[in-house]
Amino acid sequence: MSKIVIIILLLIIIAGGGYFGYQWWQENKQSETTLSPSQNYIEIKELGFKIPVDSQMANEIVYNVRDLSTSFSTKTIGSLFPSCSMGLFHIVKIPGTPSNPTDIEEAYGSPASDYFEGRIDCCIKQFDGFFLMWTGPQSPCAFDDQAYELQGELIQVIKNGFQDIILIE
Repeated sequence: MSKIVIIILLLIIIAGGGYFGYQWWQENKQSETTLSPSQNYIEIKELGFKIPVDSQMANEIVYNVRDLSTSFSTKTIGSLFPSCSMGLFHIVKIPGTPSNPTDIEEAYGSPASDYFEGRIDCCIKQFDGFFLMWTGPQSPCAFDDQAYELQGELIQVIKNGFQDIILIE
């Protein structure tokens, strides 16, 4: 009789372990799915492109377009640091290619083409007739600790979406 009780207890322990293991796996699988950000875009209609951003930042990002440059900030950064509301860093639209930029004075001043070519792997995306380049923080508030932390989040979101920028009509 004691062998039967031991076997039944072992079966209960194994079944219970399997049940709780499965429940744990389902909870972790579900939380991973829940944490995946949905895809949204920030449309820069003035320059004809949109950049993918995660849903948490989609309503937080603000931008300002001047000539061929788009500067980015967030509502939070702008409210805490008003001097940062016009943008912390830029995506610039430059006619031509990195090795042969055209109308460069209008677009970006007058850097040499090797300036652009040295940034092809990290911060340039070529399109037909023009390229986009992102440049680092430009605002004086970039050196404030809290602004630096907040801008780091923004920069990461834009950098993550930069190579997936698509044109809009």
